[in-house]
Amino acid sequence: MNVLITGGCGYIGSYLAFKLTKIKKIKKIFIIDNLINGKKKFKCKKIKYKHLCFSNNKVKKIIITNKISQIYHLAAFIDNEESVLRPKKYWQNNYFKSVKFLNFCISANVKVFNFASSAAIYGSKTNKKVHENFKKKPLTPYGKTKLDFEKALIKSKKKIKFNIYRFFNVAGADPKNNFGPANKNYKHLLNVITNARDTFTINGNNYLTKDGTCIRDYVHIKDIIKILIKIPKLSYQNNILNVGSGIPSSVKEVYKKFCKYKFLKIINGSRRKGDNAYLVSDNRKLKKLVKIKFIQLDKIIKDLVDYKKL
Repeated sequence: MNVLITGGCGYIGSYLAFKLTKIKKIKKIFIIDNLINGKKKFKCKKIKYKHLCFSNNKVKKIIITNKISQIYHLAAFIDNEESVLRPKKYWQNNYFKSVKFLNFCISANVKVFNFASSAAIYGSKTNKKVHENFKKKPLTPYGKTKLDFEKALIKSKKKIKFNIYRFFNVAGADPKNNFGPANKNYKHLLNVITNARDTFTINGNNYLTKDGTCIRDYVHIKDIIKILIKIPKLSYQNNILNVGSGIPSSVKEVYKKFCKYKFLKIINGSRRKGDNAYLVSDNRKLKKLVKIKFIQLDKIIKDLVDYKKL
């Protein structure tokens, strides 16, 4: 079996590629990445790097020539705040180019299309976990592009099997194998806090939550990869799944846990556009398919600290 990963040099993609090399059934792994945010992590005979945008017509030829049977479409621009300022950039890449890429896969008779969606499609909820059927009301162009591509993929259900993974806050690292968030501009809370020198800015402390700061659901990169590998094996139906730990953690709670390793002075900043107060997954549907005990936040932070060598 041959597999193709778009964004295969990114945070999730590079670690997924590394784990897929350990599976004997998989003969070749094609990585498509233009390296705008990604970085080549390692060399392996199984892996073939292609420095391309995933919508380039050469990609279609690669899929057909190498009889790719499974796709992981991870490539996307992911900065919520930037998407508000530069919506055209996000619509062009995350939606229009992705639709073109999907059509490549359909015409090449790809068997399984795995899509990295986002919890950003849900929008604002108040102190309530979201399940897959919750009303979708994304607050940013980033969330809207993810939701609209989901719809395009669902419309293609008679032509291609799909798995849609609505990722919550992917975090952590594998320090032993040297995998983690390489992009310093990645604005995920844990990446920001581990890159901070002396101060840490909390963007909004007057939300309607227990301590006034945003509450999120953090899921370890190791758990993400287990799910990405297991779901296509276990299920032969089309799936739409929340991928999160289901455990709520506020910004202040994350800060306090991080201070075990390094003290930072808090600066209270203004709210960011596109941030909502509470976004935590109802992951019962996922757990029916995969038996998994999610790694706790303490371990997520420790692995990230060890990876960053703080």
